[in-house]
Amino acid sequence: LTLHHAVFDGWSQDLLCADLSAAYRGEPLPPPVASYADYAVWRAGRDERREAVDVAWWTGHLAGAPAIVDLPRDRPRPAVQTYRGASLRQSFPDGAAESVLALAARTGTTRAGVLLAAFGQLLRRLTGAADHLVATVVADRQLAECQEVAGFFVDIVPVRLRADDAADFATHVRDGGAELLAATAHPAAPVERLVEALGVPRDPTRAPLVQVMFNVLNFSEPRLDLPGVASAWLPVDKPGSPFDLTVYVHDDGVELLYNPDLFDHARMAGLAEDYVALLGALAA
Repeated sequence: LTLHHAVFDGWSQDLLCADLSAAYRGEPLPPPVASYADYAVWRAGRDERREAVDVAWWTGHLAGAPAIVDLPRDRPRPAVQTYRGASLRQSFPDGAAESVLALAARTGTTRAGVLLAAFGQLLRRLTGAADHLVATVVADRQLAECQEVAGFFVDIVPVRLRADDAADFATHVRDGGAELLAATAHPAAPVERLVEALGVPRDPTRAPLVQVMFNVLNFSEPRLDLPGVASAWLPVDKPGSPFDLTVYVHDDGVELLYNPDLFDHARMAGLAEDYVALLGALAA
């Protein structure tokens, strides 16, 4: 069973597995409370009402932010973006996940806030710059009726990571958490609309506004419960890389999807190792 991401998000995996398992056991499924069409109608109305206000907020918030994250690379950037992809994974050491959750509790923020703040510190070391825009993914399941609807409910939004050498890491964690909350509070401004509003020049060599994405996966891999039948998830290679670099943070480690026309495997493996080590040191 393979599903295209255009119609299915990570949250939907658990819904599908639960319904499929229940159906296999002959259990009746409850009638749906809402459909994806209901969400589409609601969202269109919300965006129409809020777009002008949200775009104005974003353009003010992102004013002066650099529109390029220039990571060290191994070869010149091609004349046009190639979208090729390669990937690798790096596991967290024992205790790292618990340390992240403990720091999130101490700072009154979330696991995502800690992970994002650590990534901001890594970008500071890699580029020498103190201000970065990266993309992240937020779930647009604000309607209670949509919690049990399978479909594509995610948006890509920019977050601004500013490093202050005089601030401690707990401050950066709180700032990272605040950035994520602000992004979810202003959902009616798609990235392409922000590119237009900010006057970001088009460049065929790179994605506009954000070239690095950081995605914290806040769901566990679901299981199919099919009596008498064994089932397992099969790894599927991702077909390409829309960004220079995408970092997926799982419960047990990080996965990097990168463009091999820009970066060698060794450089990306080193970046993953550095992130895991830095996260462990900062969250200890």
